[in-house]
Amino acid sequence: MKNNLIILLISLILLSFAPTTAKENYTTQEELKKIAKDTQKCIDKNYMTDYAMMQCSLQGIEKYNKEIDKTVTAAKDMLSKEQYEQFLKTQKAWENFMKEEDNLLKQMFEKDCPPYLPCLSATGHRYHFVKNRAEDLSGICNTWTLFKKSGVLDDGKDFVPFNN
Repeated sequence: MKNNLIILLISLILLSFAPTTAKENYTTQEELKKIAKDTQKCIDKNYMTDYAMMQCSLQGIEKYNKEIDKTVTAAKDMLSKEQYEQFLKTQKAWENFMKEEDNLLKQMFEKDCPPYLPCLSATGHRYHFVKNRAEDLSGICNTWTLFKKSGVLDDGKDFVPFNN
């Protein structure tokens, strides 16, 4: 059983880096890595002021939000009606969580800016939440697509169709 799990994990890791086909319109991990790299490059270039670094993070958040929307839209063509409704339900719950998180950050850090360091801290916090959500949704779609294409390993170490 342990060997099966190891084989499955290795397969998932290797296949998660495989390029997607044109039919798969969800955001890939490579696209998300580019956003992270571009955001970090902007921060490194603009490290002299908290305000400028905050603007870099805000741009990254905007890019990640676009990719989240892209993935949510793409999931509609991938999933069954029931699966997609659940997918949307979890996305709505995350959006509600982020609204509450924003309220908390505004109350704690963003009452008065300048100085911008507290606002930069709050923006960095938001950035990481949005980045993680984009990565999670992409990973869910990638794994589901992998299972649909390749099947899943059963206890006998054979690939069987994934019929969900």
